[in-house]
Amino acid sequence: MYYGYNGLFGILVLIADIWAIVNIFQSGASTERKVLWTVLVILLPLLGFLIWLFAGPAPTAPDLARPQEAGPCDAGAYLIDGAR
Repeated sequence: MYYGYNGLFGILVLIADIWAIVNIFQSGASTERKVLWTVLVILLPLLGFLIWLFAGPAPTAPDLARPQEAGPCDAGAYLIDGAR
């Protein structure tokens, strides 16, 4: 029995679906939307992945525009006390 590239295609779809599900859970969407997207990707592996790829929730990126809260720097005191 010769399967050709069908097994490789199946593994690629599986990897794409796992990647999609991980990104769905990392997105900023509501829990209900995450569940719906995950069910869609699981029930329709290739079509669900393609729909998610073009219309799914975007992953949340770290908020780099907001400056971090400035606090006292204790590194200098630690280094001076540690040197004794």
